[in-house]
Amino acid sequence: MLFLLFLMLSCSRTNDLRYRNKELTQEQINGLTPNNFCEVASNITAAELSIAFTLGNILPNDLEYKRILAKSKKGEKISDEEQERLQNPKDRDSCGKTLLMISALFFNMEAVRCCVDNRSKLTEKDSHDHNIFHLLAKYDSEEAVVTMEELIKTIGGHANIKGEGDITPLYVATTKSNCNMARLLMKYNADPEIAYNNGISSKNSIQVAILGSSLEMVKILKVSEKVNPDQIASIITACSSSLSRERLEIAKYLISTTDQALQPGMNRVLAQYEKSLATIEQEQEDRRQASQEYRANCSQARLSQSSQDSLRKKQKTKERDQSPDLFSSQQ
Repeated sequence: MLFLLFLMLSCSRTNDLRYRNKELTQEQINGLTPNNFCEVASNITAAELSIAFTLGNILPNDLEYKRILAKSKKGEKISDEEQERLQNPKDRDSCGKTLLMISALFFNMEAVRCCVDNRSKLTEKDSHDHNIFHLLAKYDSEEAVVTMEELIKTIGGHANIKGEGDITPLYVATTKSNCNMARLLMKYNADPEIAYNNGISSKNSIQVAILGSSLEMVKILKVSEKVNPDQIASIITACSSSLSRERLEIAKYLISTTDQALQPGMNRVLAQYEKSLATIEQEQEDRRQASQEYRANCSQARLSQSSQDSLRKKQKTKERDQSPDLFSSQQ
């Protein structure tokens, strides 16, 4: 019985990210750089990371790099040594991802806490202007959701942290249709009405959910609580320009949550769109069936031709076997 319990525990530890690799050797710790940190990020411990910070090859917050970067942005002259440091910072890899970001993306909260305790900043951005919250929001796995919650609940982050163009983690999760991540962010009071402006257009998470035709996401974002009847009417009208079964389902859901006195009129308009969509779907089905019939006929014709060729070949072989001399003279 004890052996079985030990075996079960061993298997669970093997499947855990924290036990995929053995403890780091001193040589591995000595050789750590921001660019190879990802190789050990899933299982490095706080103690091992603290030793690496002490050695100075990697740092939780490279203040010297930031000083030189600020100097460069001001147009001041920098030395060759400073230029080297600018190209090879000790707190981030070649993509601009900090050690904290890499640790979080490998779901290693022990390493994340160690970085934060050593003054790594949650608001640091990579070369694409994304901070750790926006990077995690791209994923919908259980590990990503748990890590995000830990960052918000225990590390000091918040669900509405903004990036370039006021992009929020919820906006990222919505564009990726990451329902589990969106549900978590809404639990921590994420605001779906914060708009992201990419310099060309401005949309918020609610608009993205509707345009993306995701009824589940619309419910997660509690859209029905944030739109008035006029906005619902606009959503229904927008269905006409891009008819789809999913968008009609969203419109039906929003109508069911609005003032009952307004529902009959809205439903009549929606019924017309639904009839148009049914016609379009029937036409698409007719074309699909016609295409299938055409391919089947072509396939049958090729098979028939192949059968005829095979029969002729067999007949010719039979004639040759029966009269080999005659066949040779004809040749």
